Formats: sequence, structure tokens, C-alpha cells
Amino acid sequence: MLDPNECTQYRQPFVNVRLKQREEIRDWAATGAAAGALAGAAAGGAIGRAANNTAAGVLIGLVGGVVAGAFAGATIGYYQDLEDRAGSTDGLRRVIDGDARADAEQGDLLSNALTELNACRLRAIEDVKTGIRAGKIGGESARAQLRAILEQTRTDDNLIASVTEGLQERADIYVSAARRSGADDVDAFVARAEAYEPVVQRPSYTARTVRGVTVQSRRTSGETGTEAVLKTNAELSAMQKAHVASAEESVAAAELLII
Repeated sequence: MLDPNECTQYRQPFVNVRLKQREEIRDWAATGAAAGALAGAAAGGAIGRAANNTAAGVLIGLVGGVVAGAFAGATIGYYQDLEDRAGSTDGLRRVIDGDARADAEQGDLLSNALTELNACRLRAIEDVKTGIRAGKIGGESARAQLRAILEQTRTDDNLIASVTEGLQERADIYVSAARRSGADDVDAFVARAEAYEPVVQRPSYTARTVRGVTVQSRRTSGETGTEAVLKTNAELSAMQKAHVASAEESVAAAELLII
């Protein structure tokens, strides 16, 4: 019998990413608070100088246009980080693209982890079904085990949701940075990302194993880094829904076996 707690090893990549997201957003927000105070004092003349083709000039202009709030603080902090890494407007755009691509690649790894997590939860349910059919698990025990698996699955759901929300927040920062840097393809790649509909493949069962939910590979030719992270996040969100739905369906089928 598979202990549902054994599946938590497949949550760890999500835990690691979420911790990193929180740390970076916190750091960006702290940097943004300091930069925002300086920008406010110098805003009158600084924005007018943003037209020169340097990262510093562009970023001062960016700061001037950001709305107030926590998101704005993190956004300003990210801009400040970009200023330290990019030497020109073109360099700025390359750094944004590189950061976004790194997040997209990380999202692909999370998709693989979610496939394994889903398979593990479904195997645990299949073990309960096998025990019911063999008469080795009584009704009350079976129901308790199934409830425990569903509770774990809902905990998975909450964790994954926090990660996809964090990815979306970061993608929004990249979009804002790219748009305000003067990139002329932002509206086009955002529209493509919004129109993208991931194709999720349901779990498959064999006599020996279970293959968890997967997402059909998309064509990535010509994607910007930010478009890639937006699409990858859409894939994760779709897989997340399928993960919960498949577990609920399997539990419902198991409950029908209980006399």
C-alpha cells in the first residue's frame, strides 16, 4: 500500500520555486522602495532624460510610470536590478528575455514534477481499489484513506496555485519592462500568449503503472522569453486543474466499489 505522504517528494520542486519567488519579490520590493524614494525626488528632470539610449535613462523613465502598491515596488526593484546588469536599451531587452526564458525552463521542470505527483496520487488510489476488491480493506478504512489522498491532493493544488500566481506576477513584470523599454512586439506576443490553449493529456493506466497528466508540446519557434513563460504558466495551470479532477474522478470510482 502506497503511503500518500510518499508523494510529497514530488512537491519539493514547487516548494523550492515558491521560496525563491518570495525571496526575489521581497528583495525587489525592498530595492524598489529605496529607488522609488529617490525617483520621487528627482522625477521632474529624470523622466525627460529617459530618451537617451542607455539602460539608466530608460529605467528612470520606467520608474516614473509605475502605479503605486506592492506590485509597483517589486517592479521598480526589478528595473533597478536590470540597470545593474544592462548597459543599453538593447541590453535591457536581452536581459529581460533571458530572465523570462529561465522562468519558462523552470516551468517545464515543474510540469514534469506535476506529472510524477499526479501519477503518485493516482497510484495510491489504485492501491486502495485493489485492497477493496481483494477484501483486504474495509469500507471505513477505505473511505478514510481516500479522504486522506484527496486532502493531500488539495494541498498540492494550493501549493501549485501559489507558484503559478508567482510566475504570472513575474511575467507581468517582464511584460511591463519590455513595453516600457520601447519593444515594438509586446502587444503581439501577449496576444499570442492569451490566445494559447494548452492541450492536456489525461492520465493513462496500464496493468503495472499509471502515467500522470501531461501537456502536449507546443511549437516554440519565434517565441520571446516572456511569451514562453506566459504559455508555460498556462500549461501548468491547465495541468493543475487536471491533477485535481483526475484524483477526484478516481476517488469517486473507488467509492463505488465499497459495499
